[in-house]
This record gives sequence, structure tokens and C-alpha cells, in this order.
Amino acid sequence: MASYVVTGTSTGIGLGFVKALAANKDNKVFAIIRNPATATDLQTFADSHPNVRIIVGEATSKEDMDRAAEEVGKVTGGKLDALINNVGGGSVDDAKAPRDYEGNPQDLKNAILASMEPNFFSAVFTTSSFMPLIQAGEQKKIICISTGMADDDMSLKTDIPFALGYAASKSALNTLVAKFAIDYKKDGVKFLALSPGWVKTKFGPESEMQAGFMLQAFQKAYPELKGQISTEDSVKMQLEVIDKLTLEDSGKFLSHHGDKYWV
Repeated sequence: MASYVVTGTSTGIGLGFVKALAANKDNKVFAIIRNPATATDLQTFADSHPNVRIIVGEATSKEDMDRAAEEVGKVTGGKLDALINNVGGGSVDDAKAPRDYEGNPQDLKNAILASMEPNFFSAVFTTSSFMPLIQAGEQKKIICISTGMADDDMSLKTDIPFALGYAASKSALNTLVAKFAIDYKKDGVKFLALSPGWVKTKFGPESEMQAGFMLQAFQKAYPELKGQISTEDSVKMQLEVIDKLTLEDSGKFLSHHGDKYWV
């Protein structure tokens, strides 16, 4: 039996991970959510999949994550194969470029700090709480979901000046992954910062407009790009990369292709 903890599982990619992992009845999947009211799809899925267990907790709360780890440990015998840190997100400030903050550096600081909470510190707290279980597990893998937007070369090639806080917080996450990988290599713990690609999740009218802009921008670097990929395809490809993760690749920042091709 392989055991997995996935955070941020109410919708989108996190829910996709839960569904894909739970397809193997031998897997035990623990889905961490913050707000049950927004996780109706997950609850419906869990009701028909006994190998899925939902845990309510805030990923940036030490108390919540310690409690979650204790709950997982009671089921798995004090061990865990893989932790997938998927909590994250953007904000309304992601539509702003540097010029929009001229004369208001405090606003930029606030935007970056607001992004750091879900995109960086959530991984800090979950990793801390679940590390003892990971060290006792067989696979010993900690995956942090990042973004190609955190790659400076991609930003320069696509001319995208927006999403400062989001990109900066995910870039910090990538550095965190590298540093943890170095320190825990002797314990056999493998870390990976993993970009899911350009994924189509839930879209509204404004998001459709943004998608059109992003497509044109991404095509500057990837002329062959036709559009977004589905959540299912993204998760499938990410799991293939995760399955192949070795200590030799620990600490790297890779795409869902297993390389630096971000879309």
C-alpha cells in the first residue's frame, strides 16, 4: 500500500491528483482541505472511494498540520510515502505590472507577502509536520507544485510583466525545495518543484480573455502551442515525473514533461 497526502484538493489540480491516485485501490489518499463548503466535488468522490480520507485543516497552521499528520500516522502506522504540496493561488494583484506600483512600493510589498502565504509558507508548514512520516516511509517524496512563471527565462521570452507576487513566491518555493533537498539527501528524502503546465481548470469570462492573452504570450517562446491542457492530462504527466523521481534529481525544478518545457 502506498500512502499519499495531497493539499489543496477542493478543486482543480489537487482534486485531480486525488482522483488519479485513488484509482489504484491499494493506495491510501489523504486529501487536505481548508473549507468543506467548497469541496463538494471532493466529498462526493470520497463517498464512493473508501481509500480517500478528507482532513480539514489550514496548511499554514502548525497546529492544524500537526493534527493532520497525527491523523495520517494513526492510519498508516506512522509513515507516509509522498506529500504533494498543492496549496497555492493568485490574487487580483496578479493583473498588475511593475509600473502599476510606481510610487506605491508598500502595495507591491503587500501583494508579494499575500502570495507568499499560500504559495510558499503552506509548503513550509506541511513539510515540517509530515517530515517524520516521510522519513519513515518507503518512497520518501515531497513534491511542491510550482509554475513555469517562476522561470525567469520564460518571463523574458514571453514578455509577461504581470503576476509579480505569484511568480516571486513560487520562485522562492523552488529555492526552498533545493535547500531542503540538499539537507535531507542523507536521509533519502527526495524533493521536487513541479510545474503542472498551462492547465485549463474553471474559467469565467475574464479568465477566457486572459487565456487569449497568455496564449499569444506563450507562443513567443513556444510557437507550436495550441492551448491549455486538461487537468487529467496534467496530473497524469506529473505523476509520471513523480514516479521517476530519484535522489539524483532531488531538488530540481521540472515541468510536467520532466524537463524545462513549461507548457
